[in-house]
Formats: sequence, C-alpha cells, structure tokens
Amino acid sequence: MLLKGTIDIVVIQNMKKEPSLSIVIPTLNEEESLTELFNLIKKRVTHFQKITVIFVDDGSKDATWNVMKSIKTKNRSKKIKVVAIRMMQNHGKALALLAAFDQIETEFVATMDADLQDDPAELDKMYQKIEEGFDLVVGWKKKRYDQKSKLVASRIANGATKFFTGVNIHDMNCGLKLMRTEVAQSLHIYGDLHRFIPAIAASKGFKVGEKVVKHKARKYGVSKYGAERLLKSLFDFATILLITKFSKKPLHFFGPIGLINIIIGVLISLHLTILWFMGETIGTRPLLLLGILLIIFGIQTLSIGLLGDLIISQNNDKSYNIKEVK
Repeated sequence: MLLKGTIDIVVIQNMKKEPSLSIVIPTLNEEESLTELFNLIKKRVTHFQKITVIFVDDGSKDATWNVMKSIKTKNRSKKIKVVAIRMMQNHGKALALLAAFDQIETEFVATMDADLQDDPAELDKMYQKIEEGFDLVVGWKKKRYDQKSKLVASRIANGATKFFTGVNIHDMNCGLKLMRTEVAQSLHIYGDLHRFIPAIAASKGFKVGEKVVKHKARKYGVSKYGAERLLKSLFDFATILLITKFSKKPLHFFGPIGLINIIIGVLISLHLTILWFMGETIGTRPLLLLGILLIIFGIQTLSIGLLGDLIISQNNDKSYNIKEVK
C-alpha cells in the first residue's frame, strides 16, 4: 500500500524536466556536410527536450552561409531551433565559438565540428557523465581516422598538456564536447586556445571528465590541419601554462624571474665594487657587463608582470565582429 506522500514523490520524479541543449558548430568551407549533419542531429540526439543548433560561418569562401540559411528556412521541427551566425571575416575557431556562446539560452552547450567525423548520438551518452557531477565532458576518440602526422602531433601535445597542467584528458582538442552553460560562458579564448578548453575550465575550478566516442573518416572537404599548426602549438602550449597557472596574476610568474635576476646582478655588482675599493681594475671584466645586464633584464621582466596585471584589470573586450545573425 502506497502512502499519499509516496505517490506525490513518484509523480514528481516522472515529471522530471528534460534538459535543453545548444549545439555549436563552427564552420569554414563546409558546404557539403552541413545539411547531412543537421539531419543526423535531428535523428540521433534524443535525450534533450529543446535543442538549438548554432552554425557559425567563420569567413567561408564557398556556399556555406547560403546552406546555413537554407537549413534554417526549411527547418519545421518544433523541438529544434536553428541560429546562423556569419562572422565579418575569418577570426579562427576560438572566437567563432565565443560568438556562439554569447547567444546561448539553454542549460547545456555542446561543440561539434562540421566534418561529420563525430556522431551526434554520442551527446546523449556524454550527458550521462554530466549527471555524474561533471561540468565538462570531452570526447575521447580512442580509435581515430586521421593523418599520421596529425595523430603523432596530437599525442605529443596531449601528453605534454596532461603532464604540465595535471588535467587527465586523453584527447584535449576533441571537437566534441558537452558542458554546462556556465562553463562555456566563463571562457575567454582566442587564437588557437580552443584546443585547451578542458585545461582552462579545470583551472577555473570546473570538474572535467571524458567519454570514449566513435570517430569516422572525413567524408567531404579537406582537413584544416597543416604542418604550420605544429609550430603554433608550441607557442599555444606556453600560453596555456600562463593562462591556467597565472592568468589572474602574471606578476606571480614574471616577478620571481625578474627578482632572481636582479639579486644575482646586484650580488655580482657588489662583489666587483668591493674589488674596486681594494684597488683592482673591473672596467674590462666580462662579469661587470653580466651584472649590469642581469639587473636590466630583471627590471624589464618585473615591468612585464606589472603591465600584465594592469592589462588584465582593464581588458574585458571580446575581439570578434559578427556580420549578421539569422
């Protein structure tokens, strides 16, 4: 026999509201794949009550924008809303994502590449990890269908990032991610820093996890990955260390470096000054030049840290330009 209170609890549990989701798809010259991808989303993403698909055209030279507008015009689904954003020019994936994140009104956000290499059905499975208490879930393409050069570079980058940031993610740059909206809207990324979103989110205190997902070979177009990105990755890696460890306190990074150089320079100069008072000639000693250079370098490094603190305290701008939103 069920008590009335028990019946009320059962009814409330059965009426539990399904979550709402925005799927952000940044694109660059992907006209061939967008319609097929949208149809896959309609068919395979089933767990969410309300879905908003946000396409971002990041300066495409083909008919990508026209395809986006066509998808929006032809969409008759009551469950799925389509938003098409056209950037003024090619800003890069990071700023394309930010432009979409500012449009979000749902509880959760997913990011997905437009190349059809990710299966939208994985989002339902990734949401199970969210329910376990994670704020951001990253896809792990355990078996990948990419160029060997890209695979090698990815393994090196993922291993180094995992080691230095302490974020235990196998595929840091996987385009398939699911996160709470507050995570997406807390991000300030630029350049190629979208590749380190999990590390940035973890540095902000969000709980980051991963889920093995299926990966497919590219069906249309060509990969945007080139050899030049390997060199850029080295600079991005240095940047991410600063962002995750010292983003709000650059002086804490540059300060000790500058201070150590100043101290060593002063000690060298003090030693030479004592020798000078003892009657020795110091003007031609290389050690004198070293001491002076260390002091100058230390002062400059401290100044960089102070300027960094000043810039962070004043700069809240987002440097992207949107041409139109449909």
